[in-house]
Amino acid sequence: MNKYKVPLRIDFAGGWSDCEIFTDRHCGYISNMTINTSFGKEGSGLASSSRDIIINYLKSVKNFPQKIDIMAEECYKLEKDFIMAGRQDIYSLVFGGFNCFRFYRNKYISQEKYKLPYSLSDEFSKRIVLFYRGDVRNGHNICKEISAKNKNKTFSLMKKLSKCGLQFAKELKRSNFIKCAFIMSKNWQIQKQLAVSISNPMVDSIYDFAIGNGAIGGKLSGAGGGGIFIFYSENKKLLEEKLKDKFKKGEIVPFEFQYRSVIELNA
Repeated sequence: MNKYKVPLRIDFAGGWSDCEIFTDRHCGYISNMTINTSFGKEGSGLASSSRDIIINYLKSVKNFPQKIDIMAEECYKLEKDFIMAGRQDIYSLVFGGFNCFRFYRNKYISQEKYKLPYSLSDEFSKRIVLFYRGDVRNGHNICKEISAKNKNKTFSLMKKLSKCGLQFAKELKRSNFIKCAFIMSKNWQIQKQLAVSISNPMVDSIYDFAIGNGAIGGKLSGAGGGGIFIFYSENKKLLEEKLKDKFKKGEIVPFEFQYRSVIELNA
């Protein structure tokens, strides 16, 4: 059994604006949250591959860096073999908790000051549904498709995603949960324009069904193409029941928000 503890993450808004082709010239804002869950399938959009990289890093070092951002950047450099690798996954898992990260000029600039009281986070989590249909994504293929597209159009979309990432954090800090749900859906509609492979008929059918049956907003976690959906609903149990009844092969993913950094978890 692995002795190192590293969480997984769900991303609410701003994903793809952390890619180096974008942050070389523009600021990228990404809002995400680490979670504890027994679910950890590859390709589910929870950054399980980044978790493996961090675990291997922890195995290889005798002493942890004193600064958490140094650890995150060192782990990120191990992940850069992937096309258009972004920083949000590694940084999220290393920092832990809710974060709105700001990346610019291909480096970590700051952790935006939107730390949440545990009580607020807990209330928000009571309205979040994670649903897995069984389809895994291929983030590598999505990255290749995006990298082959017109850069001006791609950057325009990433700017919009970045704005969603920052706005989500602001609204969550204000306890405007409904607005957060709308921002997730707005982010999803923008994200789908980046590449055809980000969505498909099955993904669309699940999203549309959820929105028609109690979800106020939502998106796929991670790059897209499959994996775990994040939905916000004022009646979490009812939405979970409807999803399970409609999509027999799907499953509700149990989770809880996780608030500690990798250094704290492995002290």
